Amino acid sequence: MSGWIILLLMALLLGTIISNVMLLIKSGNMKLPAKVEEAIAERKRQAAVEQELKKDNHKEKPTDH
Repeated sequence: MSGWIILLLMALLLGTIISNVMLLIKSGNMKLPAKVEEAIAERKRQAAVEQELKKDNHKEKPTDH
């Protein structure tokens, strides 16, 4: 009797693992919506502008010597 329970638990565990792997593969192949891609690109542009401003503000001025 306990052998059947162990076999059933192993089958359920294996099924769960396989289904999770299949779900990961499917979600990895999905493409983001255009709105999300545009928002990511805009955020990257803003970060680049802020980084450039920080570099400009930290440059040493000729009168600082």
